[in-house]
Amino acid sequence: MTTEEIENLRKVRMGEVLEEQLKEDANFVQAQKEWRAAVNEFDALVPMTKKQWLAFDNVESIFLNYSVAYGEAAYRLGFSDGIQIGMEQKFDERKSFLTVEDMTRLISVYDAVSQLKQLLLGDADEQGEENGLFHVFEEIFNIIREASSSKIRFLGEDAIDKIVFILNDETMKPEERAKKLLALD
Repeated sequence: MTTEEIENLRKVRMGEVLEEQLKEDANFVQAQKEWRAAVNEFDALVPMTKKQWLAFDNVESIFLNYSVAYGEAAYRLGFSDGIQIGMEQKFDERKSFLTVEDMTRLISVYDAVSQLKQLLLGDADEQGEENGLFHVFEEIFNIIREASSSKIRFLGEDAIDKIVFILNDETMKPEERAKKLLALD
């Protein structure tokens, strides 16, 4: 993984994804409550002039920027450590619950459904009935999306575009696209 890919992953994972995780983390929620209580207690006990409050706000803002930089550095180090541990333990190179053969079969079915939709409806992107036959076939995309490598899935909103781009690349055979989606290329 390149430094640019790691930075992109950090940016995506440190945003809303992290916020959602923190809402579920009891230790974080408790620490946040304690921090807010301490700020309120400080505010009630320490009378300050407007100039003092501006100075305090400046210190707090600088500290928050420092904390963000610290968290980002910790994320990069943890990610790097995880890669190192994975390499040392020589995991079996499978990044998905699907084999290349399974993913290749799914891509072949995906291609067939796209061609069928194009033939019958004139547009492979045409949306059919919610419970219709095409909708059932389109669930194949959801399986492919979930089975794609973390390197792709962690792109956030860009992940679906990347997966669709790979799936619709007619210059590659299904097996080549499968390897690309499983990050085995």
